[in-house]
Amino acid sequence: MARRAAVLVLLALVALPWASPGVASAEQLALSSSAFLGLRARAVTGTTARADLASGLSKLLAGAVGDAQLQVSAAAGHGVSVRSEAFVFGDPGTGARVLAAWVGEHRASRVALGQTAGQWTRRFAHAAVAAVAWREGDVIGLIVVDAGRTSAAARALEYARLEDSNLRIPLPATAWDRVLAQVRPDGMVSKQTALEAFALEYGSVPGVHPPGGPRGVALSGDVAQDWILPYLSRLTRRQQRIVDDRLGFQTGARRVADAACAVCDYGDLTFMQNAKLQAIADKWEADYAAQLGPLGMSLVVGTADQPATEALALADAAPLNNALGSTRTGPPSICRVRMFPIGLSQSALGQGWTLAHEVFHCFEFRILGAGAWSNRPKDWVMEGLASWAAFAVDPVDFTVAVSKLLQYVGVPERARARSGTRSGQASCACLRATPTGT
Repeated sequence: MARRAAVLVLLALVALPWASPGVASAEQLALSSSAFLGLRARAVTGTTARADLASGLSKLLAGAVGDAQLQVSAAAGHGVSVRSEAFVFGDPGTGARVLAAWVGEHRASRVALGQTAGQWTRRFAHAAVAAVAWREGDVIGLIVVDAGRTSAAARALEYARLEDSNLRIPLPATAWDRVLAQVRPDGMVSKQTALEAFALEYGSVPGVHPPGGPRGVALSGDVAQDWILPYLSRLTRRQQRIVDDRLGFQTGARRVADAACAVCDYGDLTFMQNAKLQAIADKWEADYAAQLGPLGMSLVVGTADQPATEALALADAAPLNNALGSTRTGPPSICRVRMFPIGLSQSALGQGWTLAHEVFHCFEFRILGAGAWSNRPKDWVMEGLASWAAFAVDPVDFTVAVSKLLQYVGVPERARARSGTRSGQASCACLRATPTGT
């Protein structure tokens, strides 16, 4: 009962007006205005920011600071002003030499931050200026705070730790990483991002060009499904048809919803029920039902032939109204789980864990009712809970689901991954995305 209560509470929380944490979008290395709680954003020049780091350094090192890529933001209010700066040198050795010289020039004290860091404070009659500089690889972060005599140093270190979470996010390695890098700070995604995710997870879409590079592997098609459904009415007719076909959704305009089917394909002409996969999924359904109560809808599991050379998704789950694949009319009565070619290429243990993940989505659909079509919680709930539940009922060896675990908890800022130079995937983070309406 405790586990059931925890799940229901988490799902209920999505109705609350969540505030975005005060960390910048991982598109930024420097902090964004949302990080400076209670302060107002203000303009700051690159010249001022570069002087914060280069002042007193040799001509050679000052030149390196001048050549570094720079991000800077600033805010002020209530007697406090803050500058957040990040310098990308492209070479860790250069960054290390610049930081060592800065520490020496300012007689900065060592602090525990990044690979190495220093902090100095200058106190005056009624105020103080404090600065913290640290290094993560080829990037130097720098925070400068002008505040009260007793608070400047502590504030500077707090902001530095906040900015350091941006600097520690790794580079995106795959096209899928780069799509996730487009998720905005509040977890929203644009129509373009939703289309790119769908094209990677389910195959090409007319007029959509996902990022280049190695394609990677997406955990499930559910992420792209969650993102694209709210935008469906805003797609071109050709795009709508492809999305419906790939998702295995049939509308009343294409089939008579109450027609009888001799061989039911559940909306996907390539769908084939699979007794072996069904048996595994039935076991997970029983395990979840013991904690959450009966599923209350039919669970149908099988294989489907999404284009194996294009699609990245291992599997997906979808709420349906009937065995024809009709959707979006009242609460669902069927949960269809499809395993795709990439999912079938996994080991038996990997397939079992994937099915545990997908079957939990069916319970989420039951709880959401009619909202399962287009009013789903953000993915940090939908996907994070499904992965947590899968590990709870199927605690596979770490090596079997290592990529899945790291995808959700490896880097807390995953959902804020950057699309530019540096990025990463979110943990449960990855998984905080919701359409933006743009």
